Amino acid sequence: MSRVRILVVEDQEIFRELLVRACRERGFPVVAEAGDGLAAIELVRSKKPDLLLLDIELPKADGFAVIEAARQIQPKAKFVVLSSICNAYTVYRLERARVQGFIDKNTGAVAQVQLALEKVQKGVSFFSETFESARRARWEDFQSFDRTLSVRQVEVLRMIGD
Repeated sequence: MSRVRILVVEDQEIFRELLVRACRERGFPVVAEAGDGLAAIELVRSKKPDLLLLDIELPKADGFAVIEAARQIQPKAKFVVLSSICNAYTVYRLERARVQGFIDKNTGAVAQVQLALEKVQKGVSFFSETFESARRARWEDFQSFDRTLSVRQVEVLRMIGD
């Protein structure tokens, strides 16, 4: 099985460098790296990566905008998201974005990043326990925003938040 070609998107340079090393340690070729959302979108156009390992909170365009644009450019691309934010709304948006993985920056380790990449390459999703807990809590909460608001109301709420 050939290794997926990865684009690493992280605005914190030291953390981006660590992610690149973690990928290369396991033999995953990193075709490019970006520090902001707009640069990431341009690199998706030029490099055509198979997988984006990206942060949600990015300057110039957030991770959700990158995912949306990348899906238009490279429809078969996969996404493993890293973030320190893992609340019900973030989980909801990531589910709607159909990402293949999520790693909580607060609890994840380099080994978890490597495991996520290996699983996603094999077609298996990988979501941290933090994500799974937040997802379960949202499903169990009958007052959850996505159950009490219409699809349009959620859209408006998202636009206000953006």
